[in-house]
Amino acid sequence: MCIRDSFYAAHAAEFHLPERRTLSQILTSSLNEARDVRRRLERDPTSFEVLARTRSRGPEAVQGGALGTFARGELPLELEQAAFALGAGQISGVVTSPHGFHVLRVEAAAPERQQALVESAPQIRARLLAERSEQARRAFVRGLRALAQVNHEAADLPAVQR
Repeated sequence: MCIRDSFYAAHAAEFHLPERRTLSQILTSSLNEARDVRRRLERDPTSFEVLARTRSRGPEAVQGGALGTFARGELPLELEQAAFALGAGQISGVVTSPHGFHVLRVEAAAPERQQALVESAPQIRARLLAERSEQARRAFVRGLRALAQVNHEAADLPAVQR
């Protein structure tokens, strides 16, 4: 078994990927506006991006509402519950939060899984290189300390007496 394989086996928990959702949102300031957006999406689900650009009050509106990818615990509770109850391509009802009224679309849903060895190889390589570098640095410092001969008595004398 090579070093990479044994490292992967010994640190398997570090390569666990939680369930994730990639989300877009339309954020409105009123419940009526959010309901109107939701009705329009029922008639034409493909209009989400256009509605996000024209009706959303969120900073991500210019990107068609694209929020990003999130695991559980990374979103406000109201949004998390709605997002993780949906599958890829599904659109939520109106979700109320302290920020306003949201309509979410799940762009992608990734289940919880263990990252494959092939996927984790770059991370493992970087980690092993960092560990080797740190070991080399420590060995270098130990070597310098061993070579250094400090005369503590002379170091304690005033500069004039030296």
